[in-house]
Amino acid sequence: MTKQDIVSYHACIAMKELGFNEPCITSYDNEGHLRNPFDYKNSEFDKPGRNQYFNDCDHMVINSTCRNNFVAAPVWSQAFRWFGDEFSEFERMSAHDIEHNIKAIHSLIDRAKEIQRNNEIHSKNTL
Repeated sequence: MTKQDIVSYHACIAMKELGFNEPCITSYDNEGHLRNPFDYKNSEFDKPGRNQYFNDCDHMVINSTCRNNFVAAPVWSQAFRWFGDEFSEFERMSAHDIEHNIKAIHSLIDRAKEIQRNNEIHSKNTL
């Protein structure tokens, strides 16, 4: 796996704001540095008795359990699947080349934010 397989830092931040909270194999720190998933030192899972980042399969990076200065970083296919599942208006997309993925994910983020805004306005108007 390479850095190109992981969604960009800014897209991960936006996805977190949209409610993305799925297990991921890695994360970004608050400066946008992608963390090595096998570097357990200074990780959010660095606890006494642990000798590796993944002690077992149930320890993945999830936004709701990350420290505030980390954001979960999905692979492209996971991000596209999440958008398709979370926002029924979107059909599922598949990962392509990196340039296409970056354009597509930012388009999905913009559309999802608009959907959330419209839903909030609709909710306020029905009260």
